[in-house]
Amino acid sequence: MKKKKDNKKEINKISIARKFYNIKVFVGPSVVGGRGVYAAVNFEKGDIIEVAPAIRITRNADLLQHTNLEYYVFATEDDGAQILALGYASMYNHKQIPNAEFHVLDDMVIITAKKDINGSEEIFVNYGWDDDTLEAAGVR
Repeated sequence: MKKKKDNKKEINKISIARKFYNIKVFVGPSVVGGRGVYAAVNFEKGDIIEVAPAIRITRNADLLQHTNLEYYVFATEDDGAQILALGYASMYNHKQIPNAEFHVLDDMVIITAKKDINGSEEIFVNYGWDDDTLEAAGVR
């Protein structure tokens, strides 16, 4: 029987992401509060950071505004549907001048780098909300 090691060292999320999961991003405590998405590798301007599968919500989509999901879905301009992105796509924090941007398609959300992003740097997108909506959501 193996003895359980008492490893009190902090786990390096970047190393784990690179070595075991072969992923490019991870979620950690955000510099703006709450959680945020960080680069596990360096990205160059134009690189695809993430391609997240998404669920298109059409039936009763307006009811999401009365739930905690309200700030995690992407609105569509054509038919009032809401897009719920899986993966990390709904976890990126807002910044007026972001280092990444999102592109919403019917069944996926694509996050791309707007400028070079260093590994371990937090990745931000601009939500495209007006100031009143940002304030109501508690977004800085």
